[in-house]
Amino acid sequence: MSKSKGVFFIYRFLSRLITGLLLTVLIYSVAVSPGLAAKDDELDATPEAAPPKIYTEKEISAFDITKLKDIAAADSIEQKSPLALYCLAQKYKSAGEIKNSRDSFQKIIAAYPAHYLAPKACLELASIYSVEKNASAEIEILNLISTNYSQYSENLTALYKLAVIMKKNKNIDEMYKKLEEASVLFEGRPQVIPILFMSANEYLRNYNTKKAAEKFERLLLIKELTVSQRAMALLGKAASFEYNAEPEKALMIYDEILKTQQLDKNILMIAERGKINLEKAPKAPLVKASEIEAKQQLRPAEAATAETLLKQKPSRVSENVPAALPDGQPKPATSEVKLRITD
Repeated sequence: MSKSKGVFFIYRFLSRLITGLLLTVLIYSVAVSPGLAAKDDELDATPEAAPPKIYTEKEISAFDITKLKDIAAADSIEQKSPLALYCLAQKYKSAGEIKNSRDSFQKIIAAYPAHYLAPKACLELASIYSVEKNASAEIEILNLISTNYSQYSENLTALYKLAVIMKKNKNIDEMYKKLEEASVLFEGRPQVIPILFMSANEYLRNYNTKKAAEKFERLLLIKELTVSQRAMALLGKAASFEYNAEPEKALMIYDEILKTQQLDKNILMIAERGKINLEKAPKAPLVKASEIEAKQQLRPAEAATAETLLKQKPSRVSENVPAALPDGQPKPATSEVKLRITD
C-alpha cells in the first residue's frame, strides 16, 4: 500500500507541476502578445509610395524640357506622356534642335498610334520633311494620315498638301484625285472651302468648264461662306460660263454680285468690268468651247497644229480674276485668267 501511495503522490505532484507550467506560459503569452502585435503594427505602418501627380494640359505645356522628358519617360497615357512628348518636340523645334524634334514626333506615332496627337505629329513631321526638301518622306507621312486617320481634320490638310505637291510635280490626275477625296470626305463642312476653291480654279485653268462650274456650285451650297467668299465663288462661276460661251448666264451673275452690299471694292470692280466687256462683245464667239474640247482629243501632232491655229485667232483678255481662295488661304502658283474670244 505504501508503495501505491508513493506512486500516487508523485503523479499528483507532476500533474500539478505541468498544470502550473501551462498556466504560466498561457499568462505570459497573453501579457506579451499585445506588445508584439503593436510592434508588428508599427512595422506594417510604413506608407506606400504616393501615386504620381496628374498634371493638367496647361501645366504640361508650360514645363521645361527636363520636366517634359520625365513625364514622357513614364510611358503612360494617364500621366499624359503623349502630350509631354508633343510639347517636348515643339520646344526642340523652336530651339532649332530638329533631330530631337523629329525623334519625339516619331515616338508619338510609334508608341501611341491611336492617340489624338498622332495625326498632329504626322503633320508636324511633314512640315519638317518639307523644310529639309525630303519629298519622298513628306509624301509618305501625308499618305499615312490619309490611310490611318482619314476621318480626322488633319487629313484635310494632308490631302491639300498632297494635291499641291502633285500639281508641282505636274501629276495633274493625281492632284484631282486628292482634291476630290478631300471634298467627298468633308462634304458640306466649312473646312473644305479651300479645297473646293483650289479644285474649281484648277479645272477652270485647264478649260474643264463643266467641272469648274460644278465645284463653284458646291461651294455656294456651304452656309458658312463669308460674303466675300461667296462673291469670289460667283466670279469663278461667271468665268466658267464665259469660257463655255454662255454670256447671258455670266451677266446674270455679275448683276447679282453688283447688288451685294459690303463687298470689297476690287470684287465689285471686277464684276463691273466683266459686265461691261460682255455687253460690248459680239454675240457669237469666234472660237467655241466645243472646238477646244475637240482639240484635246486630237493626236499629239494634230493637237499642236490646232493649238497654233487657235493662238493665231484674234483674242482679248477681258480681266484677270484673282485666284478664288478664301481669306488667309495660300493662292495657287498660277493665277486664274478669265478669257473670252472676241473680234
